[in-house]
Amino acid sequence: MTDDSESQQTGKWPALEHATIAATGEWQIATARPDDTVRKSVIVWGVTDGDHVYVRSVNGIDALWFRHAHDRMHGELTAGTAHRGVEFVDIPADDSALQTRLDAAYRTKYRGSTSAVERITSPAARAATLQLLPRA
Repeated sequence: MTDDSESQQTGKWPALEHATIAATGEWQIATARPDDTVRKSVIVWGVTDGDHVYVRSVNGIDALWFRHAHDRMHGELTAGTAHRGVEFVDIPADDSALQTRLDAAYRTKYRGSTSAVERITSPAARAATLQLLPRA
């Protein structure tokens, strides 16, 4: 779907893939097992901030998929027609500038689901924020 040379050289998302991900409401994350096969995917909500892609666990750090993400720190993302191996990078809950921008992005993107937005912008969800980097 995309020219992978940009992501291999810089760790950035190719523009078309990034646009597809940003425009897709529900994403699927499949976390890696110890043998590097992937588990069954789960539906998550994610947002972009500039060129970066982020996801949160609505149920915080105790959610099974989030714990599995921490086991190997990589997996797969499917969003619309985009499908890519990803690295997971923890984002500190106390990075208030970024967390505030992500809260705003969630409120804008998912504004039709008020109660769900309240949960995805809660302190527990903020503590379970991951940046997704494209894997070569």
